[in-house]
Amino acid sequence: MSVIVAPGRVSFVRVRDAVVAHACDLGKRRGMSKQARAEAVAMVTADPSLLKELVERCDSLKRRLAADGSSAEAARNLEDATYTLCVVTGTRQLDAALFVARRQLADSLARHQPLHPAG
Repeated sequence: MSVIVAPGRVSFVRVRDAVVAHACDLGKRRGMSKQARAEAVAMVTADPSLLKELVERCDSLKRRLAADGSSAEAARNLEDATYTLCVVTGTRQLDAALFVARRQLADSLARHQPLHPAG
């Protein structure tokens, strides 16, 4: 399922709730137990490439604002990127969103790379 979020038009809570409701409904239709549905909802994560892009954008904009705090455009862009990152990570604050996104990226990398190189 894809959810396109326009900043300022849909609250993050409504988007998160819609994704969770969709996942629960899909699980019910597939005959999953209540516990299995809860675990599936807890595992809903964003695509790693989207997370990486958003983390990099937020970091870049934070540095830009630190260097030139008067940039209204950078502040607005950071607000938009923060909103999107919070939506996809299910958080409400930038620091928490960055933490969750980085943890999900590390988990994704660990899942897709073998511990021992083929030799």
